[in-house]
Amino acid sequence: MCPTDTLTDAQMTPYTFQHCTGDVQVGKSYEVHYVHSSAGTDNDASDGMNADLLADGLGGAANGRGLLNPMVVVQGQIYQIVNGGPTVNDLLHGWTVVGHNNSVMYSGSTTGQSHDNSVCSPYVITWHVDKDCHQVSPESFDNLCKQMKDLYGMSVDLAPHGSRILVSPTYVVQSQYVVPLA
Repeated sequence: MCPTDTLTDAQMTPYTFQHCTGDVQVGKSYEVHYVHSSAGTDNDASDGMNADLLADGLGGAANGRGLLNPMVVVQGQIYQIVNGGPTVNDLLHGWTVVGHNNSVMYSGSTTGQSHDNSVCSPYVITWHVDKDCHQVSPESFDNLCKQMKDLYGMSVDLAPHGSRILVSPTYVVQSQYVVPLA
């Protein structure tokens, strides 16, 4: 969570989102995941035609085109919606907010709610995580939702949702394997 105690009343003024759904609010923080995969987005496509498309959640990235062990990289970036925050025209297609000096990479797994300490995710994910909080305007974040809907027909990810319950430290990558992003 990004701190809100230093935000002014003007920065916290509510905004009516036109495209984002659910509990999207000014002042709140949202971690956006950018999924990159050698498998594309669709289990049925075998010709690679959809390799650059997007789908809700992990989509077919982990099992698209019938690939059982594709390379999957997820970039995570944290945005705080703030009135008067920077305008970013394309938050959809990857890290567009500059300054990734406080970023790390590590091997992990998926974050979906269907996996926990009893049911492990079968997918190995390489994570690239920007640990900084990046302020963006509400219009920029709403445009992210608009692009998701208009360009890719996405619907589930227009609303924020939680991840799984944190797993036991037994299953978490050890700190010596969390390294600065090269």
